[in-house]
Amino acid sequence: MTFCLNPDCQNPQNPDDVNRCRSCGAKLLLLARYRVLKPLGKPGGSTFLAVDERKRSKPKCVVKQFFPSQGESPSEVFAQTAKHLAELGKHNHFPQLLTTCERDGRYYLISEFIEGPNLAQKLFQEGSFTETEILQLLDEMLSALQLLQEKQLIHGDIKPENIIYTTDNRYVLVGFGGASNIRATAYTAPEQAKGKTNYTSDLYSLGVICMHLLTQIHPLELLDSKKDTWVWQDYTRHDISEGLRQVIERMLHRFSLRRFQSAAEVIWELHPELKPTVSPPPSIPIVPLEPQNWECVRILRGHEQIVRCLALSPDETVIASGSQDGKIKLWDFKTGQLLHTLEADQFDVRVLIFTPDGQTLISGSNNKTVKLWNPHTGELQRTLVTLRTSIYSMALSPDGQIIATGESDGSIRLWEFQTGALLETLREAEGKRFWRTVDALEFSPDGQYLITSSEVWDVIKGKKLYSYMPQAVWGHSVAVSPDGETFAVTGDTNRTGKLIHLRSGEVIYTFKGHLKALRAVAFRPDGRVLATASKDGRVKLWNLQNGRLIQTIPGHSRVVFDMVFSRDGQTLITCAEDKKVKIWQCS
Repeated sequence: MTFCLNPDCQNPQNPDDVNRCRSCGAKLLLLARYRVLKPLGKPGGSTFLAVDERKRSKPKCVVKQFFPSQGESPSEVFAQTAKHLAELGKHNHFPQLLTTCERDGRYYLISEFIEGPNLAQKLFQEGSFTETEILQLLDEMLSALQLLQEKQLIHGDIKPENIIYTTDNRYVLVGFGGASNIRATAYTAPEQAKGKTNYTSDLYSLGVICMHLLTQIHPLELLDSKKDTWVWQDYTRHDISEGLRQVIERMLHRFSLRRFQSAAEVIWELHPELKPTVSPPPSIPIVPLEPQNWECVRILRGHEQIVRCLALSPDETVIASGSQDGKIKLWDFKTGQLLHTLEADQFDVRVLIFTPDGQTLISGSNNKTVKLWNPHTGELQRTLVTLRTSIYSMALSPDGQIIATGESDGSIRLWEFQTGALLETLREAEGKRFWRTVDALEFSPDGQYLITSSEVWDVIKGKKLYSYMPQAVWGHSVAVSPDGETFAVTGDTNRTGKLIHLRSGEVIYTFKGHLKALRAVAFRPDGRVLATASKDGRVKLWNLQNGRLIQTIPGHSRVVFDMVFSRDGQTLITCAEDKKVKIWQCS
């Protein structure tokens, strides 16, 4: 039988010996060689079984019709998808792309046919999987997903029917093709069903598949819809280790932020020996800890009111400063020349952050908005978030995917950076007698922990680990060490700063010596020195090997609100109530 690909054909089935459809007259062979035999999967689908008529053996192949998303240029997106498929086809766990075809305004991807049962068939024929079988599946599919994620791609349709177990005992992931007409299934992540797919959506689908294979029970029967949680662990047909249970449980969490954030993370959890060791970046030199000559080499003037916050672009070419009058100024780091003045609003700009790629500047202010700016042109890209209360602090996760906002009502909200969608709301503990604002937020380098003005949260698990400040004391600033082991916080009323072990909450050092309450804190990038700044206008540098004071820099005539080190630790930028931004260099 030959199948006609014309979607309007009333009778698409034809004999094998004809080249035009007897019903609609359309050509039956693609590229005059590929004869489509029948649909694969459910009727009305977009994937078909075909044969190559030019080869004597007439090998089987798969024809997949490509559907670009609305608003996209079909030809451009199709070409890009074909390029991705060709690259993926070199990997052992993806089918090889044979060729592409465009006919009558419709686009087709032609790939090798993978012999073997899919997971749904294998489960039906052989029964539930053992831990050994699940681990093989995870190892091979996570390797495939890691490749997709390295290319910034999402499969988006991972289900048992799209994973084939080949005759040579390996798993192959099929079904990738950028189709926009994918229907939600029991394996679809909640956020994907709402049109907000991310990298963790594929991990969720793979986790649900593992759960199905272990229990031999359809996923929908294992979902407690009232609690929105899975109840599967008591129904596995074979014994599995606690470690594997925990991995699968985290993969299929209903809230994407609680899952592993990449395929590599799951691989490292299953195989800790593969996790790369973290070492200090080679570009950061070892700077002496003896007192040095810190000289103010440049003063940036132009703000008409208090300068609240600073940010230094990742390539260290632009300094951003935010003021109480709602203006943001962008300065050339080397020359001090004013590049742009951004009219954020008429409210206090509280925090500025550059994205990791340096292409966007994020601002948070008292007018309850998070705004995105182009730092090269000074133009407003968009207002990402509008809140109910004023923003007092903000942090961006190391991967640039999550924004945390700290607000005047004590709330901490987590937002998806790409869409501005609210992910979760964390609220400070009740009973604060004097201050309820969240003045400080900072992510740990691995993105797992969020340190607030008085608490430490495990963002992955969504729970508070501990409070480190008494109720009447409120931290104005926090900073996490480059290795993620400790964090520093400025005390509000006791004129001290503290160095605290992040996971245990143990106070390692207490820094005393400022004449007034501290307002800012920053680690030197090599992690050996901590800078603290105070309402007395001074900046103090502390030796983190022994907690002792190295030296005091005169700083400003009034309150220092923020400061940032350059990557080599040789430059320190400060801003203050005296409306100035100062650039200090040591010699």
